[in-house]
Amino acid sequence: MPSQLKLLLVSIITGLTFWLSAGPLNADPWLLKQCDLQRDPNLPPGPPELALQGCVKGGAGIEATTYAETRKLGTWIPYGGIYGGLFAGPYLSFHGLWRWRDVHDLSDDGTRSKARFVDYAILQIGNPVLNRYRVSFGRMRLPFGLDISQAPQYYQDLENRRFWRSPKIGAYLTFDDLRRSRFDVGIAMNDTGKFSGQKTAQKSDELAMSLRGILDVSALEGTRIIASLYSANKGERRYGLALSNTNRKGDQTNFEFIRRQVFASGQLSPFEQLLRVSYTGVWQKAGRWVIQFDDERLRFRRIVFNLDRPLLFPHLTAKAAIGYKRNLDYIRQSFWSFTAAMEIAL
Repeated sequence: MPSQLKLLLVSIITGLTFWLSAGPLNADPWLLKQCDLQRDPNLPPGPPELALQGCVKGGAGIEATTYAETRKLGTWIPYGGIYGGLFAGPYLSFHGLWRWRDVHDLSDDGTRSKARFVDYAILQIGNPVLNRYRVSFGRMRLPFGLDISQAPQYYQDLENRRFWRSPKIGAYLTFDDLRRSRFDVGIAMNDTGKFSGQKTAQKSDELAMSLRGILDVSALEGTRIIASLYSANKGERRYGLALSNTNRKGDQTNFEFIRRQVFASGQLSPFEQLLRVSYTGVWQKAGRWVIQFDDERLRFRRIVFNLDRPLLFPHLTAKAAIGYKRNLDYIRQSFWSFTAAMEIAL
């Protein structure tokens, strides 16, 4: 799909969200920069039904990274995204996220990569607050692991997305006891590239399934345990284990381990493996600070320290990061990187 058509589609969806949510059913029919339920339907007074509610939020930024011990100047990256949601009553909702990121070389006018894509666009039947069973379907990734990175865009651009990717068109069923446990079972098929606008060597008959179990425990003020399985008809198998802890101050610690294997022509290829550990501190801070460590087998190890500081202008944030990367291939190169960024929440 051409980028102009994507922009038009996003504009139409956003416009419909505002138009549909402007009816008399809701005293506050649309929300900007937040997407919350209008009110808790289980609390009196008033009827339990949720009114029509729309919301839009997004952000944009620009980031520059330079390297030590290399001849390259570095990169600069403009990026952003916009989310839109429409809650059509208590049991039906629409959600979509469109993202973009361009990677340019600082040394010349060349563009290293461009990415403009619909991250997800789904219809959800069921409410996470009210319903034990929910169904979601549309364009999305199958539920698998955490897939959370707080690192700067430069580091996220280097990620091996094969650890989390899946065929794009699918659906998943969620069972949630609304207390401690949740299970997601999903199935997806590969699209032909017409939604992404990118040519791919994958065939359109790819089929995959995933199973994810989530358990919340009270250890360390609140810990979430996530176990995931993934299987595709082209021989791919994936196993994941993740822990996420958030304390009462809002600080968050995440751990994720993934192993990926592909069986080709009856033979087992060398496996890929990722270990990620991150900590986000927000308590008694004007901004937040993040430290993240990634160890990808036979590829690289890297660590990044990132600090965010809000500025005088509302919703404007300055970011600075220092990173170290050690390649594990035959080159065995290592270098330091320095990143500065400005980001605004829209």
